[in-house]
Amino acid sequence: MQILLVFFLYAFLGWALEVAYYAVKEKRFVNRGFLHGPFVPIYGLSLAVIHLLIGRIFPGIPPYGFIEVFTVFALVVMVSTLLELFGGIMLMNAFEARWWDYSTNRFNYRGYICLKFSLIWGGVGTATILGPHLYVAQPLLAEMDPRLRNVLALSLLTVLFLDATATVFAMAAFKRLLRQIRHNAKRLHETSESLNDAVRDFRFQAFRSHVGTFLNNLRKNERIASLKEGLDRIRNTAKNLRQKRVTQEFESLTKIMRRITENRLYRAFPDVRMNTSFKNEGDKKKEEEKDADE
Repeated sequence: MQILLVFFLYAFLGWALEVAYYAVKEKRFVNRGFLHGPFVPIYGLSLAVIHLLIGRIFPGIPPYGFIEVFTVFALVVMVSTLLELFGGIMLMNAFEARWWDYSTNRFNYRGYICLKFSLIWGGVGTATILGPHLYVAQPLLAEMDPRLRNVLALSLLTVLFLDATATVFAMAAFKRLLRQIRHNAKRLHETSESLNDAVRDFRFQAFRSHVGTFLNNLRKNERIASLKEGLDRIRNTAKNLRQKRVTQEFESLTKIMRRITENRLYRAFPDVRMNTSFKNEGDKKKEEEKDADE
């Protein structure tokens, strides 16, 4: 049960660290993480795994030399990087969204991990393990009454299970909203294309141009924040049009986008990117013709 308390301790401290960072950055409170409660499991899991490994490799209390410190640093980097990579891939495959993206950083792997943050977590994790963890947290947990430790661990585990279950349903609903965005964007595109010959007004041409830009961003899996900006540009060109079909499709699309941006998961991960492969009918025909030629 002690290892479970190590997990919950650092899952909470990781959540507090994320909240503090974004409070300074955004000047507001942001409940970071997927869970509703104050836990970010990847921090807890990383420190729990490292706690077990360090206990086997270097039993006892320091002083540690350079070799020991470097070994701890290397373990922290390896464990945290692998968990972040696995978590990112799993979440994208399960929920069709990239929840964090390091693609703008040098030495990244498909945007899931990057050298810069791996080294940062290595330094923070090493300082935590060789400082507060060994001298404060570990002794306190070891001296805690076994019955209290068991009750506390099982209670927190029950809360985490209920929270995780609710979060899975919330993420599934978020996934459905992302799919609706793709579907309704396609309908808006098809509607504007069908009116191309009937409407030659320059305002409609500007509207079609903005719709095309929006669809290109959708294909490139741009951040939802960027897609929202694209809808604002479409709104500015659509407000003077008198095409009922266009207005209906656009309003439907904006309602879905509004539901996404008001979602707790979006507020926690404002840089989320859609993992969609939107293709219009023209794209499909080109691919079919290419396949036929081959």
